[in-house]
Amino acid sequence: MIFICTLLITTTMQAQTNRYKKEIFSQVKTDFGVTYAQNKNIYNKLQDLQADIYYPANDNETKRPMVILMHGGGFMYGSRKDDYVVQVCRQFAQRGYVTASISYRLGVENMYNPVSYGEAVYRAVQDAKAAVRYFRANATKYGIDAEQIIIGGGSAGAIAALHAAYWQQNQVPNYLNTSKLGKLNDAGGNAGVSDKVMGVVNCWGAMIDTTYLTKGNVPIVSIHGENDNVVPYKWIGLGDFNLYGSYYIHEQAQRNGIKSVLKVFPNTGHGLSRNDTAKWNATVTTIGDFLYELVSEKDNQKTERYISFPEKLN
Repeated sequence: MIFICTLLITTTMQAQTNRYKKEIFSQVKTDFGVTYAQNKNIYNKLQDLQADIYYPANDNETKRPMVILMHGGGFMYGSRKDDYVVQVCRQFAQRGYVTASISYRLGVENMYNPVSYGEAVYRAVQDAKAAVRYFRANATKYGIDAEQIIIGGGSAGAIAALHAAYWQQNQVPNYLNTSKLGKLNDAGGNAGVSDKVMGVVNCWGAMIDTTYLTKGNVPIVSIHGENDNVVPYKWIGLGDFNLYGSYYIHEQAQRNGIKSVLKVFPNTGHGLSRNDTAKWNATVTTIGDFLYELVSEKDNQKTERYISFPEKLN
């Protein structure tokens, strides 16, 4: 008689090595100035959009989770080379991720018109989605697991990342002229490639409308200063353009069964300085624990395999 014995394999390499949990790589290598897309800026001129990519050095893994980060600057200034973004990219590359700090189109056509800020958000979201498509289309080249792409950012970059993850075309407010701006997912190349992400890192960001968060959406981790007066922790209204901060984002996520982690710093304003070591380390730890759990869940799903083989007892 032949019996089928079934074994469930759940052991993962990261459990043995602390990969993705701790900074286990001492060195990081980089690719600077990689063009991931071209899109027209507010002057109607094509602009090269570039990324700086960070990898763990001397790493044999070929399918690694990726974290794409977007800098802040009110959609008017800032750079992918801003110190805090670079530092986060390097620290998480040392944990085994592939990370990228991306440029996106900047500029607000009319500083006195809140709708112009909405258009700036829209353009940044188009660029964020283009970056996701680019890296997914080139996953083998960069040693990325195409199923494990996370997007995040700080301030304006977080606003863009949040909307890139959760905004659907039919949710775009009527005050935004999409005939002028184009669709959310058709700017920047790699048409037909998915721009879906696995999770979101929101550092002092906000959303135009938290009802964009619905059941089944991807998990999110949020970091915010309780006294933030730039991108408020709760809410600010600017005519038609409203911003709901991490307080309401977390509340809406919980209401809809979306995994959400919120870290609030009391008596703290907008952003964080690396000189504030305690808060910086707490931020990195909160994000790191969130990402580790996220990729662990994904890896466990991928490594659970049933292996059947015949065993003759007689």
